[in-house]
Order: sequence, then structure tokens, then C-alpha cells
Amino acid sequence: YIDKLFYQLTLNDNNEWRQCYQYILEKGDSFECEKLLSIYQKAIQNGNIKLLDWYQYYKIQSKIISDKNFVPQEPALNYSLISNKEFYTYWLNICGILCLKNGNYKKAEDFFAEAHKYAAQNYESYIIQYNICTVYFYKQQYKDAFKLLSKLCDSINTDDLFFLIECKLLLTVINMCMYKLQIALTGFQEVLTLKRMYQKQLRVSKPLYLCKKSPRPLCPSIDKNIYNYLGEIFYIQGDYEQAIQYHLKAVQYNKTY
Repeated sequence: YIDKLFYQLTLNDNNEWRQCYQYILEKGDSFECEKLLSIYQKAIQNGNIKLLDWYQYYKIQSKIISDKNFVPQEPALNYSLISNKEFYTYWLNICGILCLKNGNYKKAEDFFAEAHKYAAQNYESYIIQYNICTVYFYKQQYKDAFKLLSKLCDSINTDDLFFLIECKLLLTVINMCMYKLQIALTGFQEVLTLKRMYQKQLRVSKPLYLCKKSPRPLCPSIDKNIYNYLGEIFYIQGDYEQAIQYHLKAVQYNKTY
């Protein structure tokens, strides 16, 4: 199957490769993602120039996700694919995420707003709106983020657990920041349930060569240690024993805690 993907890439067709990459990305398998990127790189080395722009995009995306020491730099926009609306949307979005990681929230918001103009009216549009909510979150514009994100949660397909979890988690963190602690407590428990459902989906999912996951722009992830958030809520409420139990779970989830 890897040979088939490589052959398609040499024929200027990266559609199935992108579907596979999205599938592997959602499974959280960074090793397999790197393998797919190396296949793409070899195809380009064989003289395939047209796919270079998409390769640069996915290479940056991989660094953002996997490399904790990655120093973000806004890439120069290659105008060779400017007429390709999908590529332009993805490229503007990744520039926005790099600005977000640098703390340049105004520029990030501008990039996301521009990307939204070109986004198709489906998951691309939803993810760009989610990214705008992330900017509001970091700027502590919680009411703006809550308003937009609430509409978004009502609009997205509930079968898309991967994206639904991202939205519900950010909405719950915002509720916590607004001191709606009981709502946040319920929200985090719901997110944990959704995560268990999604993990079960992944275990029984189809083999790679049968999977058709539509590629989507990247979401800038926030801290996903839900147990740590739950510990904070119980700490604020004065329930220290419960707080300790959840913080101990947080340590198991992520040793850096």
C-alpha cells in the first residue's frame, strides 16, 4: 500500500496520501505520520515539483504537533498555488497558528479571518471559526469565544467526534475561566465520555487502505489534561481530597505535570 501511495505521488496525485495522513494524525501515531512524510519527500526528490507546496505545509504541521522545541517562523507564501482555494485556506490557517504560538494574537486573528473567506462551507469553515475562538480565548475575550463556540457546537456533525471533542473541551475551559464551575465540571465529564467513545471507534476502525478521512486544516491545541482542570475545580471549591485524586490522575496522563 505504501508503494501505491508513492506511485500516486509521482503522478502528481496526493489525494489518497492526504486522507491516510489525516487518519494517522487522528490516531495520534506520530511515527507513522513521519513515515508518510518521508514517502512524500522521496516522491518530490524524483522530480515532482508540483506537490512541493503541500509537502511544505505538512512538514510545518508535523513540527507544530510533534516538536516541542520548534521555534515558529511564519513561512513565505508560495504564490504558485494561490489559485487553489483549498491550499490557500490551509496555508493562511497554518500561518495563523504559527503567529498564535508566538503570542502575536492580532496577526493570528487576521490570518484566520482571511482563511475563512476562502474556506469551503463545511469542516474547513468550522475549523477556522474554532481557531478564531482560540485567539479570543488567549486574548481573554471569553464572552466572544463562548458566543461563537456555542453556535459552532450546535452546527457541527455529532458523528465527527475528533472535532467535537476539541470544541467541547475549549468551551468547557472557557466556562471554567468564567467561573461557571458546575457547568465546567459537567462539561469535562462529557468530554471524557466522548474521548472514550472515540478511542473505541479507533480500535474498531477500518484498515488504513480502506479509510477515507477527509483532510482538514490544523486546530491549535490547548492543554488537554482534563484531569488537571478537574483537580483545579475541586481545589477552588475546597474539596481537597478530590482535587488530589484528579491531580494524581493528571500526573499519570502526562508525566511533565
